[in-house]
Amino acid sequence: MKIFISLISFLLFFLNCRATQDSLYSYPHEVEQLGVQHQYDAAKWYMYCLVCDQKLIFTKKNNIKEIITYGTLPLKLDHIEINGDNIEMDFYFYYKNIPINEMIVKNAPEWGVVFTGKSDTVKKISSRTDVRYYTVRRCLDINNCPVRDAKPLQPEVIRYIRNNERKLDPWFRNEALKRGVIK
Repeated sequence: MKIFISLISFLLFFLNCRATQDSLYSYPHEVEQLGVQHQYDAAKWYMYCLVCDQKLIFTKKNNIKEIITYGTLPLKLDHIEINGDNIEMDFYFYYKNIPINEMIVKNAPEWGVVFTGKSDTVKKISSRTDVRYYTVRRCLDINNCPVRDAKPLQPEVIRYIRNNERKLDPWFRNEALKRGVIK
């Protein structure tokens, strides 16, 4: 009987671990429907690396004293749009299940990325002027952008990831493991 209970406990533990792993890589319906999972993962990784070590600067009216960095927060797809062979994906970071915008923090990253074709290399960084209107480009050509915009996995980002491994958002941490940034 003890063996049977041990076996059941092990199976439940294994299935729970598997479900947690699968949920890290479950994709929004529109991403699966369009078949752009690879670009979705590349976009999230890019955006996390771009701002992961930045501290949230909360607006005074929120009166939040907590010190939080973007790398510890969930990042969720807000909008995906395909124009010709361009794929634009826009995301929001979430704090306590609320999308972060300029009403909550002063340094809210309100932008996304653009891919061309099936490539998983970011071609442009897009920026929002309105909650649902995506036109202004922060950086028209990724090659003419600041260094961190062009190659976000800089030494300070690697250092941040390694020093904060246990605090990172689960998706970001798992992706860092997958990409060999942490072991």
